[in-house]
Amino acid sequence: MNINTQQVFKQMFEILKDFLEKSHQKGIHPVFEKYFTRSEIIEILTFVYGGNVEKPFEIVKLRNEQSLEYLSTLNILSFYLDTWEQEQNKNIALNIVSVHQTLKQLGLQTHYLGQKSLKDWDEYDHNNYRNLQRKAGKPQRVFGIYDAMVKQDDVLLVDKQPFRFYESEKQATEAMDEFCKQGSYNPNEVHILSLYKPI
Repeated sequence: MNINTQQVFKQMFEILKDFLEKSHQKGIHPVFEKYFTRSEIIEILTFVYGGNVEKPFEIVKLRNEQSLEYLSTLNILSFYLDTWEQEQNKNIALNIVSVHQTLKQLGLQTHYLGQKSLKDWDEYDHNNYRNLQRKAGKPQRVFGIYDAMVKQDDVLLVDKQPFRFYESEKQATEAMDEFCKQGSYNPNEVHILSLYKPI
């Protein structure tokens, strides 16, 4: 799944979350009634009600069906959106160990990228490795439009990440230039930064 498809799904889930919040619907959708294991239910309850969930709900005494009465579809969606965000915010840097692990996972231990020094990689090598990472289900480097005050070292610390990310710096630059021409951004107040996100 490419980064744009992921982001469209994420935006759709955010829209659904907003709809569920505004509709004040109670309970969970029937599809989830027998979906979760006991430990998953406890994990979601802990997310919703905090670390002391055991005592107020006496979960040890409740069956799964009874525990689910304290949850809603909105709670489940919120939990998994939060989990997704945490996974995406893991910054996994490109290093020789991760290259060898990816190649080993794919059964490509003799691949030329494993023999080539990272400092000698060119654009073709990076594109080739991104494709291998995608096959292995690993994070890839993506590019976003950030406020000019944000430094590269702070991309994971900003309160709000860019609305969307791009697979190449060129795509991000073209999008930023287009947004600036439309007046959405002031060219002096934004720039392109990168981070690693799951593919």
